[in-house]
Amino acid sequence: AEALGQLGDPRAVDPLIAALKDSVGSPFRISAAEALGQLGDPRAVDPLIAVLKNSDPYVRASATKALVKIGAPAVDPMIAALKDSNEWVQYAAACALGVLGDLRAVDPLIASLKDSDWLVRITAAEALAQLGDPRATGHLSALLTLADVNTRQSAAKALAKLGDSGLRELIAALGTSREE
Repeated sequence: AEALGQLGDPRAVDPLIAALKDSVGSPFRISAAEALGQLGDPRAVDPLIAVLKNSDPYVRASATKALVKIGAPAVDPMIAALKDSNEWVQYAAACALGVLGDLRAVDPLIASLKDSDWLVRITAAEALAQLGDPRATGHLSALLTLADVNTRQSAAKALAKLGDSGLRELIAALGTSREE
């Protein structure tokens, strides 16, 4: 399957998409996802997002990497995937959106900061830090009050990466916690 991606022939897209759905096994699905990423064809976006529900974390990781390689055509479907009922799909979507760097993802990622799953929250915080948009600072600052230490740490790291506005929020939050 990887060789098909290296050839760069768009005729390989449909057979590779079929291979993603095939029950042959995870190694073949991983190769198919990687090849689709190399081809960069937008037709692969929805099938790759469907693969994010696969039970094998390596298959999910390969699909995420492929979506990042496809780039801009994957942004809107990845934003939609942030609302998926499966937390692994949400996690993968947040990871990909941070790497893709498209600012259309800022508001949906901010909404994901309120997700009930801590892994989704911290991944959204990390993605917002990668995007570097100051609109996220107040929302990240609000996470500093949560009981979950992982979420608090991720929010603090994200605020530090956001520069001056994030550091001001972080310092203000630290000052507030000392007064209590």
